[in-house]
Parts: sequence; C-alpha cells; structure tokens
Amino acid sequence: MRLVRAARQLQSGPIAQLSMLSLLLRLFSIAIVFALSVATARLLGPRGYGAVAWVISVAQLMAVLSTFGFAALAVKEIPSRLLKSDYSELSSHLTTGFRITLWLSITGAIGFFLILSQRNNTNLTVGALLTIPLAFLYLFRGWAQGFKSVPLAQIPGEICRPLLVITSIALLYFTGVSVSEHSFLTASLFSYSLAALIAFATIKFKVIDPLPKSEPKFKPDFHQSLPLLGLAFAAVLQGEINTLMLGWLAGSEETGLFQPVARIAPLMLLAVEATSMAYAPRVAELWRGGDRDRIQNLTTKFSRTTAGLTILFGLAVLVMSKQLMAVFGREFVTVSGIIWVVVAAQVLNACCGPVGALLTMTGHSKLALAGQCAGLITNAGLAYFLVPTHGAIGACLSMAGGIIVWNLAMLAAVSAKLQVDPTIFGISQKSRSAV
Repeated sequence: MRLVRAARQLQSGPIAQLSMLSLLLRLFSIAIVFALSVATARLLGPRGYGAVAWVISVAQLMAVLSTFGFAALAVKEIPSRLLKSDYSELSSHLTTGFRITLWLSITGAIGFFLILSQRNNTNLTVGALLTIPLAFLYLFRGWAQGFKSVPLAQIPGEICRPLLVITSIALLYFTGVSVSEHSFLTASLFSYSLAALIAFATIKFKVIDPLPKSEPKFKPDFHQSLPLLGLAFAAVLQGEINTLMLGWLAGSEETGLFQPVARIAPLMLLAVEATSMAYAPRVAELWRGGDRDRIQNLTTKFSRTTAGLTILFGLAVLVMSKQLMAVFGREFVTVSGIIWVVVAAQVLNACCGPVGALLTMTGHSKLALAGQCAGLITNAGLAYFLVPTHGAIGACLSMAGGIIVWNLAMLAAVSAKLQVDPTIFGISQKSRSAV
C-alpha cells in the first residue's frame, strides 16, 4: 500500500506529468528512428549504412560546436530570466545564441565539406550541409526546454526529423530512384532543414512572441557557455566516438554492423532522457533558491523511478536481442551476443542518477566536463586497442567502459560539491552526518 501511495504521489506532481509526456514522445521517436535505421540497413547494407553513419556523426559534432554552448545554457538561463521577469536579458541571450549558431554552422559546413573532399568522398559531401539544420535543431531544443515546453523540445527534432527522412526515402524508393549514400544524405538534408524551420516557427509564435517586448542588452554569456560547450561536445562525442573510431580503424562494414547496437542503446536511456527534460530546469530554480532538501527529494524520486524503468527496458532488450538484430539483416546478428555489456553499463548509469544534470544546473559545468572527458578518454583508449582486432564487438566493450568511468567520476563530484546523493539510495550528506 505504501508503494501504491508513493506511485500516486509521484504521478501527481508537475515534474512527473511533464516526464510522462516526454516519455511518450520519446517512445514514439525511438520507434520512428528504429524504423529508419532498419530501412537504412536494408537498403544500403552494412557498408553503406556505416559510411552514412560516419558522415552524420561528424555533422552532429560540428553542429554541437556551432551552438557554442548556448543550447545547453538556455536550459539553465531561460528559467532564471523568466523568474526575474528580466526580458531584456532574455532577449539578449536568445539573439546572441541565434547569431553565433548561424555563423559557426556555416563555417563548420564549409570546413566539413573540405575535409570530405580531401577524403575523396564525393558522394557524401552533401552531408557537410547537415551541420546547419542540425545546429539549429539543437539550439531550438534548448530554448524549448528552457521554456519548459516538452512538446516543442522533442517533436521537431526527435519526431518530425526522422519521420520526414523516412517519407523522403520512401518517395525515392517507390518512384524508382536508386537509394544510394548520396541520395540518402540529400533526402536527410531536406528533411533536417524542414524540421529546423518547423522548430523555429513553433517556438517563435507559441513561446517567444507572446512575451513582453524588450530591447536586448547584448551581453554575451561566453564565460558560461564555454564550459557547457565542452560538456555538450563531450556528451555527443561519447555517443559517436565508437562510430568514428570504427570508420577510422575498421572500415565502413564494421561501422555499419555496430549501428544497430548504437540505436538499441537509447532504449535503456529512455526513462532518464524523458524525465530529464522537466527535471533539469526545475533543479536550476531550486538551486538558485537554496532549497537543497527539495533537490535531494526530487533527485531520489528521479533516480529510483528511472532506474526501475531502465532495468525493465534492459531486460526486454536482452531477451529480444537476436530478434532485434535480425530485423536489420542476417549480417547484424553476429554482434547480438555482446549487447548485455551495454545493457549492464546503462543500468549502472541510471542507478548513479542524474549526475550530469545536477552539476550543470548548479553551476559546476567544469566538473561535469571533467567527468565526461574521463569517460571519453577511457572509451577512445579502449577503442584504439580493441576496434582494429574485434571490430564492432570491440566498440561495444569500449562504450561500456566509457559509460562506467564517466558515471563514477561524476558521482564523486556531485557527492563532494553538492552534498546531494543522486543515486537510488538517496542519502543526503546532512543525513549521513546525523547518523
């Protein structure tokens, strides 16, 4: 009965309600992305899938750099500006972030194009232009999350974007056009651009325009955005490093064989990511108000709920691992046996709690970046030795190692600096002292 009462209390709060909406949207998004991944694997095969995945991975890294940390900074700064009704500072933050993202994304696209041209990947150079719409999708997602609009944060980039790619690829296929690496990336460029326009239009007309008009003060927050830029880049690189290392050390085919694992892994992070959409800005508000006890209470509920759901998702993935990999093609079943390593690492990730969000939202971005770098170095180091001889299986082991080191480093930082226990045990520093 206590469990039932606790569950009812959890689902009645505003964080829980927003998290449930986010979870439903994320589920729908993962289903669409999974369908797109299967279609890509079936149409292009492991080698073509690997080549396309490598290009998109580089574009994602360039896009994150193009936001210069303003996408992540928006999650922290927008709620604070709204709380103070400081619309001039808010306007300055939005305007500066937009301008910087525009110029840096164009520059990044040009640089990416030159790199691909030197590698003689003439059919893939169109992928360089993906940097521009991707950068704005990241920026607008940060804006929407800062304004606590879960649908606007997720629908354009996580649902519209892959759905538009599937539609474009289907049109090519059913009209008799050969779906090659070049045509796939061209369709992706069109879809990403349209999704970015949808994101901009919705957030402008539904969120920004109704705010009181105010002249921006143009005080760039570079001193705050730089640590967040490093953190966001490290986070994306953590997810893409294995694809990049495989493309560099093992070739396109092994890169393609690894992609289903890279797409299945987010299933375990589903509950964590969905709940973080509402959790992160709330923590920023509570920290500014000095309410550490409520942060501890909220974090404990977050960790226990998301860890339980992560374990359930992980068990489902393990039971259906061979069937899931077979959907992509018979060639992909060879790496299904190693998925348990990734599942175990993601369960540990959930049990450690929202360590990254806690450090970032409380002004300890440098510590969060240090933890990310520790995990990234571990992942890259393991991949350097394992990928050349073990291919996709080596990449799975490297991914798990990086996740474990990253979480343990961040957990130590949160415990030392915030006096909050983010784990499923939820024992605050104050409670420990009392004991």
